[in-house]
Amino acid sequence: MEKRKLLRTMGLVISMLVGGYATLIALNGRPAHAFIFSDPSGDTNGPDVTQMEYNVVDDALELKLTFVQTLAGGVINQDLLASIRIDIDKSLMTGFVGGGGLQPQFGMDYEIEIELLGFGSSSNTASLKYWRYKLEEPFVKLDRVAIPLGNPFYPNGSIFVVGYNEDYGTDNHQIFLKIPVALFTNIAFPICTDVMELCINQIFPCPLPLTPNLNSAYVNFSVISCYFTSGIDLLPDNGGIDTQNATVLADYPTGPEDIVASVGDPNDDCLAPPGLNGEEITGLTAFCHKDGNLSFEIKLKTYSLEDTASYEICLDIDNNPLTGVPISNGDTTLGVELLAEYANFDNPIGEPNPLEGTLKFYLNGGFCPLLYTDYLANVWRSEPGYVWITIPQEFTNHYLPANTTGYISVIARSFDPPLEEPVDIVPNEGALEIPICLKPCSADFDGDGDVDGSDLALFAAYYASGDLQADLNGNGSVGTEDLAIFAENYGK
Repeated sequence: MEKRKLLRTMGLVISMLVGGYATLIALNGRPAHAFIFSDPSGDTNGPDVTQMEYNVVDDALELKLTFVQTLAGGVINQDLLASIRIDIDKSLMTGFVGGGGLQPQFGMDYEIEIELLGFGSSSNTASLKYWRYKLEEPFVKLDRVAIPLGNPFYPNGSIFVVGYNEDYGTDNHQIFLKIPVALFTNIAFPICTDVMELCINQIFPCPLPLTPNLNSAYVNFSVISCYFTSGIDLLPDNGGIDTQNATVLADYPTGPEDIVASVGDPNDDCLAPPGLNGEEITGLTAFCHKDGNLSFEIKLKTYSLEDTASYEICLDIDNNPLTGVPISNGDTTLGVELLAEYANFDNPIGEPNPLEGTLKFYLNGGFCPLLYTDYLANVWRSEPGYVWITIPQEFTNHYLPANTTGYISVIARSFDPPLEEPVDIVPNEGALEIPICLKPCSADFDGDGDVDGSDLALFAAYYASGDLQADLNGNGSVGTEDLAIFAENYGK
C-alpha cells in the first residue's frame, strides 16, 4: 500500500514538473543555461587558460575563453592549439575519444578545435569535428567531418572571434565562439544500414535511445603551443565538467578502491625479440566502477616510443566455454563473447593518448564490431608502461543473464605486428576471474546516505526531463521500472 501511494505521489510530482518545463519553454523560448568555470593561472609554461564561460541560449552554444597571454593586438600574436571535447549524451557507448586522462569515463562525441598560428587573424581557424560511419559497399568506413566555424566562405550561423571585439564583449586575452545547436546533429552517430542490421541492431538499437543535450553534457578543454611543447593546460585539471550543474566528474580511479581482481605475470616470458618490450605484460588488473563499467589495466615491463604492439582483452561473459569464440590458454578454454583490440604506433613519449581499435561482440558465429565507439583505451609509455581499456556495462548486459557462476573469465594478450600469434598472455595458465560488475541502485542522489524527500525531488526532476541520472536499472533509458526501483529504496 505504501509503495503504491509513493508511486502515485511521484507521478504527481513528475507531472507538475513536466508542466512547469512546458510553461517555461512556451513563455521564453529555449531556456538559457550558463555557467563560468575557472582555472588557476601560472599552472603551465605554455598558453594558460584561466576561464571558460559556457552559455546555451537562443539555440546556440556560446563559449568565451580567457587566457593569461595576449592573443591578438601585439607585434607577435600568441600561437596555440586548443581542443574542447563534448560528451553530448553522457554515454561511453557513443563517441570517438575518451576525453583525456588515464581511465576516462567519457565518450566524447564532438571536438571544437581552435588553431592560432600567431600570424594575425588570417592564420586563425576553428572547426567543429565529429566522426560518422559511411556506407561504401561492401564496406562501412569511418568518415571524419570538420565544419568551419566563423568562416564567411562557409556560412552556417557560427561566429569565431579572437581578441578585442566590442560587439561580443571580448578583450585581447579572449576567444569567443557561437555555434548553432543545429550543427550538433545526430549524424555524429552511426548511420543505420542493412549491413549493420545483420550485426549491431540485433543487440543494440540504432540509433541508441540517447538524447544529445548541451545543457547536460560533459566538457573538457586542453591547450598547447603550436610550436613548442612547453606544457599543456587542462580545464578541469582532471575529468570533465558536468554542464548540468558545473561540477567536475573525475576520471576513473586507478587506485585500490575500485580493484576487484588482479594477477601478475613473470618478467622475460615474452616471445618478442629483445628490446621490443612493449609486448612484455607483467600484470592484469580489473576495476569495477560505481556506474557498472569495467576497466582493465595491462601493466607492461616498459613501453617506449620505438615499441610497436597491439593488445587484446578477451572476455567470457557468460563463463561458458561452449558459447562464443573458443580461445585456449593452457588447459583452459574460454568461450569469448567480447573482444577488445587496440594498438597505437605514434604516441609521444610519456603521454597518455588514445589507442586506436575497437570492441567486438560475438553474434551468429563470429565477431561484429561495435560501431558506436572506437576509442575506449589509453596507453602510458614509460617504465613500467600501462594500457587501460574500458568496457561499458551496456556492452556486457546482453550476455550476463546466461551467467550462472557470478564471475567473468578474462585473459589479456599482446602481439608483435604483423605476427598473428600472441607473444605474451596473462595469466600464463587459466583465466582471471572477476565478479560480475553491475550498476548499483543510485537512488541516493544527494549522497547523504539515505533516500528521502530531497532525493525524490531530484529523481522527479531527472525523470521528467529524461535525464539518464534517473536510469536506476542501467538499461540506457528512463521508464516505469526506474520508478519502481526508486520506490523500493525510498526510506532506506
